[in-house]
Amino acid sequence: MKICLVAVNFWKNRGEGRVNYEIALEAIRRGHEVTLVGRNVAPELLASSWVNWVQIPTQKFSIQILAYTEFCYRATKWLDKHRARYDLVHVSDAKSWTGADIFTSHFFFDTWLRSPFHPWNMKPTLRSLYHLLFAKWFSFWQNKLFPTAPCLVAVSETLRQELVAKGIDRAKIEVINNGVETGEFYPGKADRKALGLPLDVPLALFVGDIKLPRKNLETLLQALQFLPEVHLAVAGKLPGSPYPKLAKQLGVSDRVHFLGFRRDIADIMRGVDLFVVPSRYDTFGLVVLEAMASGLPVITTKAMVVAALVTPESGIVLSNTEDVDALTNAIAQIVDNNGLGKTMGKAGVAIAQSHTWNSTAGKYLDLFEQQYLRKQPTSSSKLLEVN
Repeated sequence: MKICLVAVNFWKNRGEGRVNYEIALEAIRRGHEVTLVGRNVAPELLASSWVNWVQIPTQKFSIQILAYTEFCYRATKWLDKHRARYDLVHVSDAKSWTGADIFTSHFFFDTWLRSPFHPWNMKPTLRSLYHLLFAKWFSFWQNKLFPTAPCLVAVSETLRQELVAKGIDRAKIEVINNGVETGEFYPGKADRKALGLPLDVPLALFVGDIKLPRKNLETLLQALQFLPEVHLAVAGKLPGSPYPKLAKQLGVSDRVHFLGFRRDIADIMRGVDLFVVPSRYDTFGLVVLEAMASGLPVITTKAMVVAALVTPESGIVLSNTEDVDALTNAIAQIVDNNGLGKTMGKAGVAIAQSHTWNSTAGKYLDLFEQQYLRKQPTSSSKLLEVN
């Protein structure tokens, strides 16, 4: 089978790019001919003779909305020209504006636009206006493309419900949860000094976007005021972030360690004591599963879909994302009881091991092969070609 995968990133990093990477890897394992259409690709994927790489450069614009728009436009033009060459086309989210056999929805902008925590809904400013326009622009393309797609993948049951509420036929939506690389994220000890982390202190970790309020770092910083012994490591892109200033205003900047964007998150997770992300909206929340695989007790909120996998034995799930007292108490409960943290960590590892990337990628390729057979005039008379 000749498969075309369209996405901005195919790399072994975080989030959507990791999903695309694993799908490509599984397609290669199964002997399919794979064409990757994107901006960034992991070199190891190109080592296979089964892979063709079509790079879509987006070097004209530094502003994200313009760079993404340029990518989508160029990917659409390329796909319109070459679509007939492929047995199946998969597009990650709405990163191409032409037809595909399968789209994967990682994030539904309509829901985020309605959230009271969207930057524009919290405080209209020039910066929040940009985020409003960004969300509306990509919401437009999602609403245009998803209803006409033969098949959709939602990364969680919650996201499928959001798509169904928008009028999309439930029967054509498959739920495939994200996975975790247990060979990369696993329990152990790390050298804090080598990682730039503080020594000999209770250390919590937050990983995520620290420019927007969606991941809710501000509530975590507020809770830190009442936990004078606890330090917090924050991994996320710093340029444009308001949170270093907020930490200083709250008087906790000496205990908040902004690490910037890091590629060694797995090592960092082995160097901390617990993981905290009180997110206000997430369609999955892969980083929580990675923390569980790393043997960390986790604290999150019901707003993260991955919270459904967090049992009372493996972590604490808060019902109110804005409850500073509840978050403070949850952190204190784990920090003050080292045995509890270790017990939770062990339980989390067991849960994570049943949600691996191999399983996730296998489900995608099973779906691809099923969709390919459905496209044939007489499925029973034509065998699926797998070399």
